[in-house]
Amino acid sequence: MNRSMLWVFALLGIFAWAGCGTDEEPKEAVEQGSLSISIYGEEFIEDRIPAWVFDDGWEVHFQKFLLHLGRVSALHETSSEVSFGADQGWTFDLTASTDGAGQVVHQAPTAVGRYPRVDYEITPALSTSSGGNATSDDRALMLDNGYSVYVVAEAKHATQPAKHFSWGFSTTTRYSECESLAEVTKVGTGSTQLTIHADHLFLDDLVSPEAGFLFDLIAAADADNDGDVTMAELEVQSIIGQERYGVGNHTEVENLAQFIGHLVGTVGHIDGEGHCHNN
Repeated sequence: MNRSMLWVFALLGIFAWAGCGTDEEPKEAVEQGSLSISIYGEEFIEDRIPAWVFDDGWEVHFQKFLLHLGRVSALHETSSEVSFGADQGWTFDLTASTDGAGQVVHQAPTAVGRYPRVDYEITPALSTSSGGNATSDDRALMLDNGYSVYVVAEAKHATQPAKHFSWGFSTTTRYSECESLAEVTKVGTGSTQLTIHADHLFLDDLVSPEAGFLFDLIAAADADNDGDVTMAELEVQSIIGQERYGVGNHTEVENLAQFIGHLVGTVGHIDGEGHCHNN
């Protein structure tokens, strides 16, 4: 090939390259920071629910508060979604002391911006669940019994005998449209906290915003007076005719086991007192 032909091919290559560059602008890279999601049972689980919370003077100390967390998703302000945990999940014992920090569920690079909405699920444990701080024995307990929440605690009173209880629940609850405060920047980690309110287990009304906290009727359910309030004893403790323990439209709720089982589905919040829809 002669020199003139080489020059022709070289010029054609230059024109072709220049033409390709004019039709499409290079895509701008998405700025990234880090998003951290934690779960926290507050001092009520890590320490105790003190007597001043209850209207009848009891206080509750948790020895275990096991919870299985399923799918979690965070919605970016642009409506793009980050989700994880759907096929795996985490089993936590929220009694472990964290000095207010909570336990990390997930932390990873993600797009800069606000994440105003978070959804999460509390579900029965899965065989594929491997995350969280629960021991292997506690994971097995949750899986073998199909529990989503399992609590072991002692209730104390200044003038009454102490009561112990171990209760397991197989409820599935989806907390949606949780009002998150998370904001991810390039220079710091944005964070949001799934906050679990254990005191909700002792509310005296299923619907009233003015509900109080009681334990007397739970203590009275200990029919054999052995100091252990079982789920079977709660099932025979009627709430019909009680001055408190309002059920609203939940007329199918007739005993303490059903009442507390319903309350388990209300324990989830976000960033402390942040609101979530639950179903």
